[in-house]
Amino acid sequence: MHLKHSRKKSPNNGYLYVGTTSKIYLRSAIYSAHSLKDYYPEANVTIATQKEWIDDTLFDTFDHVIEVSDHYRAKLEALPKTPYDLTLYIDADTEVCHEDISKVFEEIGDADIVLTKTRDYASAEVYFPGGELRDHCGVFLYKKSPKVLTFMEKWFEYYKKQKDHGEEGWPYDRELYPSSLRFWDQFTFWWLQNK
Repeated sequence: MHLKHSRKKSPNNGYLYVGTTSKIYLRSAIYSAHSLKDYYPEANVTIATQKEWIDDTLFDTFDHVIEVSDHYRAKLEALPKTPYDLTLYIDADTEVCHEDISKVFEEIGDADIVLTKTRDYASAEVYFPGGELRDHCGVFLYKKSPKVLTFMEKWFEYYKKQKDHGEEGWPYDRELYPSSLRFWDQFTFWWLQNK
């Protein structure tokens, strides 16, 4: 069970950050949320973090606080816990630099999830014999529908199997899907979409 803490009723649209495993990530998320509110003061913003870091000071920046574990990819745990109908997930190591951040929800259209594309120079691993990691999972927009929430839950479940079983436990054909991919939640996202 997860705890949700809130200072106001959940609106339809909002932004989600995750800050876990190191206080550096929590501080980075706070910084990024401040940059968001510099351009969009009315933004509804949520932080997901581990229980021992939840205190009233988080409400100086965030409208909602969600408890998650300190797992390396706790963002995947947080995604289905969003309080919003439409959520823009934003990695903690970002800075918002334009007022158009307030218009991002218009981009969803008929899609369930809208992602930016990976740039070759900015990713550690894009190409592998069985495919390409083209979807960047650091900033993306998604609907809170039963189908998407199930996808998000599976994303975390499959990622834990992929990463936590170590080199020897890699469950995929190594010729097509090298075990070096086990570190990337983008691979889990690709696998769920394509396989």
